[in-house]
Amino acid sequence: MRLIGIPLSLIAGLLIVQSPADANVVRDRDCGGFPSQQAAQLYYLNHNPAADPDGLDSDSDGVACESLGGPYYYGSNPNPGSNNPTPHPPKPLKPRPIKVVKVLAGDLLKLRQEGKPAYKVRLVGAEVKGNSCVANGARRDLKSWIKPGRVVTVEIDRRAPKRRKGVTLANVVTKRGNYTIGGTQVGSGWATVAKYRFSDRTRYERWAGQASYRRQGLYGECFENAGSEKNPYLIGTIFDFGSWRYQFAATDPDALPEMQAENTASPGSVTYGGPPAPGWVYVRVAVTVTRISAGSGAPSWLDFELARDSDRYDTFGSGTSDWCGTGPAYLDEQPLARGQSLTGYVCASVPAPLRADDTWVITSEDYKTERFIRVG
Repeated sequence: MRLIGIPLSLIAGLLIVQSPADANVVRDRDCGGFPSQQAAQLYYLNHNPAADPDGLDSDSDGVACESLGGPYYYGSNPNPGSNNPTPHPPKPLKPRPIKVVKVLAGDLLKLRQEGKPAYKVRLVGAEVKGNSCVANGARRDLKSWIKPGRVVTVEIDRRAPKRRKGVTLANVVTKRGNYTIGGTQVGSGWATVAKYRFSDRTRYERWAGQASYRRQGLYGECFENAGSEKNPYLIGTIFDFGSWRYQFAATDPDALPEMQAENTASPGSVTYGGPPAPGWVYVRVAVTVTRISAGSGAPSWLDFELARDSDRYDTFGSGTSDWCGTGPAYLDEQPLARGQSLTGYVCASVPAPLRADDTWVITSEDYKTERFIRVG
């Protein structure tokens, strides 16, 4: 009988192929398992590149394992022969820009990189939550300056969670101007600072505090009794502003009769420049002020005005003789130490009659913001 010699290596290979256990194993290859980019590319092209089951082409540009060394092959032919592989990596291509597709919410964008599907990104550190005024206002504000087609970069914050509400969480930065969109939303008052950990928290909290102080965005537009121009403080509200705590009573719409009676009863307690000019009226309000900052200070009538539409009125009327009052009964530079309080009048000469939508205005000591108070 003639013996047929079979190499042991072939026998071993046959045994491996026929092993039932091994037949069910799905081998997952990664870039680290290939000796070169060329080897990874040829494997990728011969193993369903459209599906890329091993995830070798992370950016879906048809080139596998671009971080590996040579030899290199960036072609699409799965059987290129010995002449096609490139001995050196090709000249790097200019990164394809990422552009805004749509503003979905005040803290949520849809983006697209050229040649790839669109995807959503939620802005790191910025959250929009609350009533419809907050949601609609934040979205409207963001749409006013982030237009479709605007070029941005996307940066991952390693300290922040990877996802938020099922969406990728990242810093989105405008290419022109280098504005971090999430931080700008917080600084404009149309987003609050997120509670999760992220890199720029200290800076975002400072911006949010400034927006609240200036009653910008949601702080001025979306909450009643906020002291903003849109939502003034109600009569009787006690509020802190700068070095002082204030409380305004209801406004007297025609204070001249009371001023005359007070001056008769206590000469010199109220001083005014005669009756108001024709068509004008003296209005005044009692204000209680308390010093809350260290040291002493004096409230001044110069800090108060009456606002009507775009106009402002103070103690002086249309002429030099029709000013509405000063004296001991008025707030007029009386010094107060911390914790001390004083109630006095503030007045204004205004075109008659006093209107329901008129408001008193206090200007901050740094002249950067104001507080508005209803007259009635």
